[in-house]
Amino acid sequence: MFCPVSFLWWGVQDVFDEAGNCTDASTDERIRALAGNLMEYMHKYLCPRQCMEAVSREV
Repeated sequence: MFCPVSFLWWGVQDVFDEAGNCTDASTDERIRALAGNLMEYMHKYLCPRQCMEAVSREV
């Protein structure tokens, strides 16, 4: 499960080219996994709350 955490990533600019493409395979894989985890977190914990709120307002 994804847990929001802030962190410093020194030298992050070194793994991206001028066009913004990730040039490091390991970093690219981790970023993609992070995106997937974030989507899972949103669907699991944020969307149900919003749906319940909408239903409670309709009643």
